[in-house]
Amino acid sequence: MTSTLQAFVENLNKFQIRQTLGVGEPDKKLSNHLAYNAPYEYEIQNPDKKVIGMIQEEVKKELVPFFVKNYYLRHQRNIKLKIINENHNPILYLKRSSYIMASTTLIYDERHEMLATIKRRFHPFIRKYEFRTKNQKLIGFVYAPIIKFWTFPIYNPRNKKIGIIKKRFPTIKEFLTYRETLKIQIGPISPEEKIMILAASIIISIELF
Repeated sequence: MTSTLQAFVENLNKFQIRQTLGVGEPDKKLSNHLAYNAPYEYEIQNPDKKVIGMIQEEVKKELVPFFVKNYYLRHQRNIKLKIINENHNPILYLKRSSYIMASTTLIYDERHEMLATIKRRFHPFIRKYEFRTKNQKLIGFVYAPIIKFWTFPIYNPRNKKIGIIKKRFPTIKEFLTYRETLKIQIGPISPEEKIMILAASIIISIELF
Protein backbone atom coordinates (compact mmCIF):
# COMPACT_ATOMS: atom_id res chain seq x y z
CA MET A 1 0.00 0.00 0.00
CA THR A 2 1.35 3.42 -0.95
CA SER A 3 1.93 6.16 1.62
CA THR A 4 -0.63 8.45 -0.06
CA LEU A 5 -3.35 5.82 0.19
CA GLN A 6 -2.44 4.90 3.76
CA ALA A 7 -2.55 8.54 4.82
CA PHE A 8 -6.02 8.90 3.30
CA VAL A 9 -7.58 5.93 5.10
CA GLU A 10 -5.71 6.39 8.40
CA ASN A 11 -8.46 8.52 9.98
CA LEU A 12 -11.30 7.23 7.83
CA ASN A 13 -13.46 5.99 10.70
CA LYS A 14 -16.66 7.98 10.22
CA PHE A 15 -17.55 9.52 6.86
CA GLN A 16 -20.20 9.73 4.18
CA ILE A 17 -20.37 9.52 0.42
CA ARG A 18 -22.74 11.96 -1.27
CA GLN A 19 -23.80 11.52 -4.87
CA THR A 20 -23.47 14.61 -7.05
CA LEU A 21 -25.16 15.38 -10.37
CA GLY A 22 -22.30 13.61 -12.11
CA VAL A 23 -19.08 14.30 -13.97
CA GLY A 24 -19.31 17.07 -16.57
CA GLU A 25 -19.59 20.80 -17.18
CA PRO A 26 -21.28 22.54 -14.18
CA ASP A 27 -23.97 24.30 -16.23
CA LYS A 28 -24.96 21.04 -17.94
CA LYS A 29 -24.81 18.65 -14.98
CA LEU A 30 -28.50 18.72 -14.10
CA SER A 31 -29.76 18.21 -17.66
CA ASN A 32 -27.19 15.47 -18.31
CA HIS A 33 -28.02 13.76 -15.03
CA LEU A 34 -31.75 13.68 -15.76
CA ALA A 35 -31.04 12.47 -19.31
CA TYR A 36 -28.87 9.59 -18.04
CA ASN A 37 -25.84 11.13 -19.70
CA ALA A 38 -23.79 11.93 -16.58
CA PRO A 39 -21.12 9.49 -15.34
CA TYR A 40 -21.27 8.70 -11.63
CA GLU A 41 -19.62 11.09 -9.18
CA TYR A 42 -19.57 11.13 -5.36
CA GLU A 43 -18.05 13.35 -2.71
CA ILE A 44 -16.30 11.73 0.25
CA GLN A 45 -17.06 13.90 3.28
CA ASN A 46 -15.78 13.84 6.86
CA PRO A 47 -18.19 14.17 9.85
CA ASP A 48 -18.12 17.97 9.41
CA LYS A 49 -19.23 17.53 5.76
CA LYS A 50 -15.88 18.77 4.47
CA VAL A 51 -15.01 17.17 1.13
CA ILE A 52 -11.88 15.05 1.58
CA GLY A 53 -12.04 13.14 -1.69
CA MET A 54 -14.00 12.44 -4.86
CA ILE A 55 -15.17 9.33 -6.66
CA GLN A 56 -15.58 9.72 -10.41
CA GLU A 57 -16.58 7.32 -13.15
CA GLU A 58 -14.17 7.12 -16.07
CA VAL A 59 -15.86 6.81 -19.45
CA LYS A 60 -14.25 6.03 -22.79
CA LYS A 61 -15.79 6.81 -26.15
CA GLU A 62 -17.38 3.66 -27.54
CA LEU A 63 -19.62 2.64 -30.41
CA VAL A 64 -22.72 2.60 -28.18
CA PRO A 65 -23.37 6.10 -26.73
CA PHE A 66 -23.00 6.40 -22.97
CA PHE A 67 -26.57 7.57 -22.33
CA VAL A 68 -27.96 4.50 -24.17
CA LYS A 69 -26.01 2.09 -21.95
CA ASN A 70 -26.78 4.10 -18.85
CA TYR A 71 -30.52 4.33 -19.59
CA TYR A 72 -31.07 0.67 -20.47
CA LEU A 73 -28.46 -1.07 -18.34
CA ARG A 74 -28.00 1.32 -15.40
CA HIS A 75 -26.01 -0.52 -12.71
CA GLN A 76 -25.86 -3.70 -14.78
CA ARG A 77 -23.19 -2.21 -17.03
CA ASN A 78 -19.47 -2.50 -16.37
CA ILE A 79 -18.10 0.52 -14.50
CA LYS A 80 -14.63 1.94 -13.83
CA LEU A 81 -14.18 4.49 -11.04
CA LYS A 82 -11.29 6.67 -9.91
CA ILE A 83 -10.94 7.88 -6.31
CA ILE A 84 -8.92 11.02 -5.63
CA ASN A 85 -7.93 12.72 -2.37
CA GLU A 86 -8.45 16.38 -1.47
CA ASN A 87 -5.26 17.25 -3.37
CA HIS A 88 -6.74 15.68 -6.52
CA ASN A 89 -4.19 12.86 -6.47
CA PRO A 90 -5.50 9.43 -7.58
CA ILE A 91 -5.39 6.92 -4.72
CA LEU A 92 -7.66 4.07 -5.86
CA TYR A 93 -9.29 2.62 -8.94
CA LEU A 94 -12.33 0.34 -8.95
CA LYS A 95 -13.21 -1.87 -11.91
CA ARG A 96 -16.64 -3.46 -11.59
CA SER A 97 -18.00 -6.25 -13.76
CA SER A 98 -21.71 -7.01 -13.48
CA TYR A 99 -23.57 -10.30 -13.85
CA ILE A 100 -27.21 -11.25 -13.24
CA MET A 101 -27.83 -10.32 -9.58
CA ALA A 102 -24.09 -10.57 -8.88
CA SER A 103 -20.91 -8.58 -9.47
CA THR A 104 -17.16 -8.54 -8.97
CA THR A 105 -15.21 -5.36 -8.22
CA LEU A 106 -11.42 -5.25 -8.49
CA ILE A 107 -9.60 -2.68 -6.35
CA TYR A 108 -6.31 -1.16 -7.53
CA ASP A 109 -3.97 1.42 -6.00
CA GLU A 110 -2.77 4.52 -7.88
CA ARG A 111 -0.01 2.46 -9.52
CA HIS A 112 -2.71 0.14 -10.87
CA GLU A 113 -1.50 -2.72 -8.67
CA MET A 114 -4.34 -4.98 -7.57
CA LEU A 115 -5.14 -4.86 -3.85
CA ALA A 116 -8.36 -6.81 -3.34
CA THR A 117 -11.77 -7.83 -4.66
CA ILE A 118 -15.38 -7.38 -3.58
CA LYS A 119 -17.84 -10.04 -4.73
CA ARG A 120 -21.58 -9.74 -4.55
CA ARG A 121 -23.14 -13.17 -4.06
CA PHE A 122 -26.64 -13.86 -5.32
CA HIS A 123 -29.22 -14.51 -2.63
CA PRO A 124 -32.98 -13.82 -2.93
CA PHE A 125 -33.34 -12.44 0.61
CA ILE A 126 -29.86 -11.28 1.67
CA ARG A 127 -27.57 -8.57 0.24
CA LYS A 128 -24.16 -10.18 0.66
CA TYR A 129 -20.77 -8.77 -0.34
CA GLU A 130 -17.49 -10.57 0.39
CA PHE A 131 -14.19 -8.69 0.88
CA ARG A 132 -11.19 -10.73 -0.27
CA THR A 133 -7.49 -10.00 -0.64
CA LYS A 134 -5.80 -10.46 -4.00
CA ASN A 135 -4.98 -13.99 -2.79
CA GLN A 136 -8.71 -14.56 -2.20
CA LYS A 137 -8.47 -14.63 1.59
CA LEU A 138 -11.76 -13.55 3.17
CA ILE A 139 -11.25 -10.57 5.50
CA GLY A 140 -14.81 -9.29 5.85
CA PHE A 141 -18.32 -9.22 4.45
CA VAL A 142 -21.61 -7.34 4.31
CA TYR A 143 -24.63 -9.40 5.35
CA ALA A 144 -27.87 -7.41 5.12
CA PRO A 145 -31.43 -8.85 5.06
CA ILE A 146 -33.64 -7.23 2.43
CA ILE A 147 -36.24 -6.28 5.07
CA LYS A 148 -33.80 -3.62 6.31
CA PHE A 149 -33.62 -1.72 3.04
CA TRP A 150 -31.18 1.04 4.02
CA THR A 151 -28.89 -0.73 6.51
CA PHE A 152 -25.78 -2.80 5.72
CA PRO A 153 -23.85 -4.28 8.69
CA ILE A 154 -20.21 -5.26 8.09
CA TYR A 155 -18.54 -8.26 9.77
CA ASN A 156 -15.07 -9.79 9.94
CA PRO A 157 -14.54 -13.53 9.25
CA ARG A 158 -15.21 -14.28 12.95
CA ASN A 159 -18.68 -12.72 12.60
CA LYS A 160 -17.75 -9.72 14.75
CA LYS A 161 -19.44 -6.52 13.62
CA ILE A 162 -16.80 -4.00 12.51
CA GLY A 163 -18.89 -1.33 10.85
CA ILE A 164 -22.12 -0.28 9.21
CA ILE A 165 -23.26 1.47 6.03
CA LYS A 166 -26.58 3.33 6.13
CA LYS A 167 -28.48 5.29 3.55
CA ARG A 168 -29.53 8.69 4.88
CA PHE A 169 -33.09 9.87 4.33
CA PRO A 170 -32.85 11.98 1.15
CA THR A 171 -33.24 15.73 1.09
CA ILE A 172 -35.82 17.26 -1.26
CA LYS A 173 -33.11 18.02 -3.84
CA GLU A 174 -31.75 14.47 -3.62
CA PHE A 175 -35.23 12.97 -3.91
CA LEU A 176 -36.11 15.04 -7.00
CA THR A 177 -32.83 14.21 -8.75
CA TYR A 178 -32.58 10.53 -7.72
CA ARG A 179 -29.43 10.90 -5.64
CA GLU A 180 -28.47 9.66 -2.20
CA THR A 181 -26.03 9.96 0.66
CA LEU A 182 -24.62 6.94 2.49
CA LYS A 183 -23.18 7.28 5.99
CA ILE A 184 -20.40 4.91 7.05
CA GLN A 185 -19.07 4.17 10.51
CA ILE A 186 -16.30 1.67 11.16
CA GLY A 187 -14.34 0.48 14.17
CA PRO A 188 -10.58 0.14 14.81
CA ILE A 189 -9.68 -2.01 11.82
CA SER A 190 -6.81 -2.35 9.36
CA PRO A 191 -6.21 0.06 6.44
CA GLU A 192 -7.00 -2.79 4.03
CA GLU A 193 -10.40 -3.30 5.63
CA LYS A 194 -11.13 0.44 5.49
CA ILE A 195 -10.33 0.50 1.79
CA MET A 196 -12.73 -2.37 1.14
CA ILE A 197 -15.50 -0.74 3.16
CA LEU A 198 -15.06 2.52 1.24
CA ALA A 199 -15.23 0.60 -2.04
CA ALA A 200 -18.24 -1.44 -0.86
CA SER A 201 -20.20 1.69 0.06
CA ILE A 202 -19.76 3.00 -3.49
CA ILE A 203 -20.78 -0.30 -5.07
CA ILE A 204 -23.83 -0.61 -2.79
CA SER A 205 -24.93 2.91 -3.75
CA ILE A 206 -24.63 2.14 -7.46
CA GLU A 207 -26.16 -1.34 -7.39
CA LEU A 208 -28.96 -0.97 -4.86
CA PHE A 209 -30.06 2.67 -5.02
